[in-house]
Amino acid sequence: MFQVEFKKSAKKEIDECPLEYRAKVIEACKFLRDEPYPFRFYDVRKVAGREHIYGIRIGRYRLIYEVFKEEKLILILKIQIKSETIYKF
Repeated sequence: MFQVEFKKSAKKEIDECPLEYRAKVIEACKFLRDEPYPFRFYDVRKVAGREHIYGIRIGRYRLIYEVFKEEKLILILKIQIKSETIYKF
């Protein structure tokens, strides 16, 4: 089982999400604890040019996270409405 942590900015972003999306984002985060690569259950894509960073599509929003296999940790980086710049770090 993986531990899920949020960057400070991601915590703020989840608080700004509409309630309907917030519940879905929280559900996806809970799901990541058991399955860090949930390709069968969500629209998950690897972020191009980044080694361990993935994005999950949740309606209009994207949940961007990084997987640290050795530490059994998932770090939630961003939760934002999809845009051209969402995958830029």
